[in-house]
Amino acid sequence: MVGAVPEASDAAAVPDLEAFEGFVAYLRTLGFRLGIDHVIKLHRVVASLDERTSPKDLELLLCPVFSTNADQQELFYSAFESYFSLFFGPPVAAPERLAAVPGRWRPAYRWAVL
Repeated sequence: MVGAVPEASDAAAVPDLEAFEGFVAYLRTLGFRLGIDHVIKLHRVVASLDERTSPKDLELLLCPVFSTNADQQELFYSAFESYFSLFFGPPVAAPERLAAVPGRWRPAYRWAVL
């Protein structure tokens, strides 16, 4: 249903197009120069989403649509998190016990990413 707002506890819910139109307006207030081509790309990305799309996946899919340099990417991620925290809830913090693990696992993790 258009205009429906998902429950904050429903982390897999994707906001409807009206929320994304508001987000485009929000990005414009932050200085992003956005045209109809950006809106069309946004609609294509949103149409391709399914229930398995996580908020982080959505953020990563949309960033290249709106950002053209590193500064814009940083601003986009901050804007996305603040604007859509209503829909997805606050980001989940990493458990403290993982942060306290000795550095033995970190080098292997670094190589796995590369």
